[in-house]
Formats: sequence, C-alpha cells, structure tokens
Amino acid sequence: MGDALANGMSLQQALQFTERFFPELAMIWTGVATELATGQSLATALKPWIRIDLYYQLQLAESHGSLHQTIHQVGQYLTQQVRQQRKLRGLLQYPLLLLVMLGGFGIVMGRMIWPQIQSLQVTTPPSWPQIISVQGLITTASAGGTIIVIQGIRYYRMTRLQRINWLCRQPLIGRYLRLYWQYYLVSNLAMMLSQGMSWQEMTRLAQQYHPESILHQTFATLESQVAQGQSLAQVIERSGYLPNELAAFLGRGLTVGALGHELEVYGQVLFRQFLTRTEQLLELVQPILFIVVAIMIGGMYLSLLLPLYHSLQAVN
Repeated sequence: MGDALANGMSLQQALQFTERFFPELAMIWTGVATELATGQSLATALKPWIRIDLYYQLQLAESHGSLHQTIHQVGQYLTQQVRQQRKLRGLLQYPLLLLVMLGGFGIVMGRMIWPQIQSLQVTTPPSWPQIISVQGLITTASAGGTIIVIQGIRYYRMTRLQRINWLCRQPLIGRYLRLYWQYYLVSNLAMMLSQGMSWQEMTRLAQQYHPESILHQTFATLESQVAQGQSLAQVIERSGYLPNELAAFLGRGLTVGALGHELEVYGQVLFRQFLTRTEQLLELVQPILFIVVAIMIGGMYLSLLLPLYHSLQAVN
C-alpha cells in the first residue's frame, strides 16, 4: 500500500492494488474499503487488524498530512519483521538439527556405551552424578524456578511502559527494542510538533488515547515527573526508552516547526539504526548456538575419556 501511494495512487486505488497482491485477505480489504466509504479514517478502518501503537501512529499521520510516508515506513518495519522471522528460522535449522542429533547421541551413550565402560573399569572413577549431587541440582533448580516466578509476577503487575523500560535495559535485546521505541516516540513527537502543538496540547491529545498505548503512558509519566519539579532533560536521561539526544534537541530553543522537522529527520536516522541493529542481532544467533553445541560435544568427550583415563591409571 505504501508503494502504491508513493507512486501517486489514491487511497482507494491503493487498497484495490494491495487486494490483488493478497487475495487471501480480501475480506479485510473489503471491510476497510467499506469503512472508508462511510467516511471513517484509514486508521479507524485498520484498527481491528493492527497493534494499538500503529493505530495511533497512522491516526497522527492522517491529521498531520504525512500518511503516505508513514504507511511506507510502517510497511518497511513490518516487512523487515517478517523477513527477519524467516531468516531466524533459516539460521536455527542447522544448529537445532545438531542439538537434536547430540541429544540422541547422549541418550545412546547413557543407556549403552556408559554402562559398558563402567563394566570394564578396574576402579570406579567419580561419575558426573557423584561429582554433582542430586540435592545440589534440586536446590539450584528450585532457586531458579522461584526467581523466574517472582520476576514473572513483577512483570505481570507492571504497566506497559514499565515493561518496555525494563526490557530496554536487558542485555542483547535491550538495544534492539530501545531503538524501535525511540524511533516510534520521536517520529510521533515530530508529527505533533509539525502541526504547531504546544506541550500542553500534546499532553491533552495523548490523554485521549487508550490507557494501554505507549503515547498515553509516556506523556502521563513525563507530565507527572515534570510537575514534581524535575526538568524534562532529567526525565528523558533517566528513562531507558527515550534517546538522550532528545533533551539536546528540545533545549536548542528552536521554533516548533523547525524542531518538528529536525525530529522527523532524527526519527528516520533511528529507524535505519534499528534495521541495522536487528541484522546484527540475527548474525549472533548461529555463533551462540554453535558455542552451545561445542560445549555439549566437549562434555560428551569428557564423559567418555575420563573413565578410560582412570582405567589406564588403575592398570598402571
């Protein structure tokens, strides 16, 4: 749809064009076209089929007049998401096959090879079950399970913004998620500023959104913390989901229109960084899995060689 709009088609023509590419979704496109014919906005027509944050992003774009650009960018993000899911499945196939084969080999070792090695030994070496006590394993597993349950309960009780903030601070995936939410919030803030909105007007607009939307919770949090006497720059720097550079942009003293334009460009930069970061994250998947496979192979070799080594010592 974004490509069709970018090439000069009207919204109705873009819908028909898209329907020809995805005939299996004809019911959705027909429903969207019907909603548009009754005077509804595109965001409202698509609301049942998209996430709430994308809905408000499209709604803002329609009122701002940048619908074509926003649809194209959202389409790029969703296309990239699907492409990465397919790439991830492809990257996982070979390592997971190795893990399954190693698991099968481990079962064969435990039931056939290991008993025969033990029967040939002159002295009984310390086996893995003796080295690692069952009680220790049970204690470790119980402690790990308790920690997971407690963290799960805490996560469930968090607001959506607190969950995003927590996830953005996690290793490995945190940078990936942080770049996406930074792009999302900066681009929406840029659209609001480009319409000439003041801070109070943006806050009132965000209050009209669904309480679960990230825009509603972000503006509510910023408003409450600023009301407590904190500066906006301090609030931004302490958050895990807002870019620190945003405070520098807001503190430059630009006009609302110029600030909106600069943030729009900055949002595009964040979007490109987000795409690059996801590619780098995917490149780490196979090496990590191969390290796990190597550790498993090393453990199997040790389980075979250590008993033989003890047997040779006993013979000597």
